[in-house]
Amino acid sequence: LAYVRRYQGHMANLPQFEQAASGHGYLNAEPDQDGVVRLVPLLVAVQEALAPTLVLELLRVADGQDFYSVHADDNGVRGVHTGNTFIRTDLHGRLRPYFSKTDPRETDSRRRISALQVLQGTVPAERLQNTIVIIGITALGLADVVSTPVAARMDGVEVQAQVLENILG
Repeated sequence: LAYVRRYQGHMANLPQFEQAASGHGYLNAEPDQDGVVRLVPLLVAVQEALAPTLVLELLRVADGQDFYSVHADDNGVRGVHTGNTFIRTDLHGRLRPYFSKTDPRETDSRRRISALQVLQGTVPAERLQNTIVIIGITALGLADVVSTPVAARMDGVEVQAQVLENILG
């Protein structure tokens, strides 16, 4: 707890979503002083309890694990372990992902699929099988947008997807 970012409270989902969820992970961006997101936490402390962020919880649930373990010493966090995956972090439980440029208009890329196409049944089922899917809102005025080293504006959902790709790759 001494090494990760602390939050006094949190916003919860609607009770129906909370009850149906297989896991719960926090979505927190920590921009540097210049407003650019370079580090993404895997762990945070909420109300003095250690908690996973979205990417770590996605990995735990997708791998069918009941828990994750944190490796730390007197100097800070060294990494997080879930299933057969050990993820090295900085001393504050954060990753420095390798960001890649994306074009949000490319709805047929390997990263993006239109939710409308999925709902209309035009996306082959095998495209989504054995895949971690992150659903995000990218509409103008509703989007979670941050600056990264490779883009002045990157959707928050894209940041999460790229962090996940970094870990799985």
